[in-house]
Amino acid sequence: MPRGRKPLATEVKKMNGTFIKNPKYENKKEPKPKKGWPTPTELVAADPKALEKWNETCQILEECNVLTTADRDLLELFCINHSQYYALVKKVAKIGIINEFVNSRGETVMKRSPYQAELGKIADRQQKLLTEFGLTPSSRSRIQTVSDSDAESPFDKWMERGGLN
Repeated sequence: MPRGRKPLATEVKKMNGTFIKNPKYENKKEPKPKKGWPTPTELVAADPKALEKWNETCQILEECNVLTTADRDLLELFCINHSQYYALVKKVAKIGIINEFVNSRGETVMKRSPYQAELGKIADRQQKLLTEFGLTPSSRSRIQTVSDSDAESPFDKWMERGGLN
């Protein structure tokens, strides 16, 4: 059975004005992770290419005001995937996309490199992870951020108390 659309974060719903009409639907207990750079995992720290991507991605996400310490595991997956992709690109460049070999009957056969197939899988995974972080043009258009200086307005406090009721 299909599950439908992914639920939107409460902050996005607030920005869209969803709770103006129905404030009772707001999830007041939604976790709010601490903003800031998560510490790199051991796996990322051991891989120079992954660590380079970690620092680059954290910088971009921090500038976009969307980086939190809760993003650690997803960032790890993203950076390790990037490192694997980079290694496979170098491997494919070295051995080629198509491999030529002689089979048991003495015929020369051309076959696609297994590294090339794996490269496509990793690229698909990377694209999905980029979307999760809002780092593709289409996903970025759906994200709205609130700066830290935007404290809860008096109107929001008034609405929480019941507004005109």
